[in-house]
Amino acid sequence: GGVYQAGTLSGNPLAMAAGIASLTKAKKKTKLYDKLGKLAKKLTQGMKKLADEKGLPLQACHVGSMFGYFFTKDPVSNYQDALKSNLALFSKFHKNMLENGIYLAPSQFETGFICSKMDDKIIDTTLEAVRESFKRI
Repeated sequence: GGVYQAGTLSGNPLAMAAGIASLTKAKKKTKLYDKLGKLAKKLTQGMKKLADEKGLPLQACHVGSMFGYFFTKDPVSNYQDALKSNLALFSKFHKNMLENGIYLAPSQFETGFICSKMDDKIIDTTLEAVRESFKRI
């Protein structure tokens, strides 16, 4: 069947050239992906630990450099599970994180990403903001 696709730079020759160049360069830096995965793991495990200490129901996971989290006590493995999460807690957390200078996706259904410019110090700073944000929930 048909699939809808749209994008600001879809099919743009300059965007395509930039994408190919970026992927070619990234393929040569295999250690980069290991680093990104380790940082995402540190972030999600840290968030889960802090939530547990505070008694907040949180599921946090990552795949490679992508991460996500839901305020629920039950594991989230599909959309129906995600719908059962606590949107009010997510909203409070998101607002608190903004006030702590950390900009996360505004929807609990969006994925977060670790990028090559991030390091342990940034993850530690983020986790400290998580700790402070959880205190105000």
